Amino acid sequence: MDYKTPEELIITLIDQNRGTHNFIDKSRLIELALENGIEDVSDKMYKKDIAVALAEKIGYPELAKLASVGVSSYEMQKKFGITNAEVKKMAKGGFITVVGTESFRMYGKTCHADLYSPYDYFKSEEEVISWLVEQSKKVNKNKG
Repeated sequence: MDYKTPEELIITLIDQNRGTHNFIDKSRLIELALENGIEDVSDKMYKKDIAVALAEKIGYPELAKLASVGVSSYEMQKKFGITNAEVKKMAKGGFITVVGTESFRMYGKTCHADLYSPYDYFKSEEEVISWLVEQSKKVNKNKG
């Protein structure tokens, strides 16, 4: 994923065609737009344009919340060079926010994976690494 801002990431994820696993349907976006006083939306508009108009009205964080848009642990691991256990540790410690789940099939079973805030994806690498180092110091201090 190569995005410059959380807002760009949110709109791109909403606009993605993920089959039956889309974050939000176009019809639901139109409903939300109408509920928030945006009258000039129609089914003929692109999903992306509706999402941008709605985000400008209610704010990108609110749109991300309503659409349950999030970044997978895998994407976090790739960006920061960390493990899944470290991603879970950051979530448990309140450093990053779980915003929803994503279901997938593995070995014939339906599994669920946490999705993390698009805004957390844009934290600096230094910030993430220093938080993890700080946490490991606390753990070591408690053991000694």
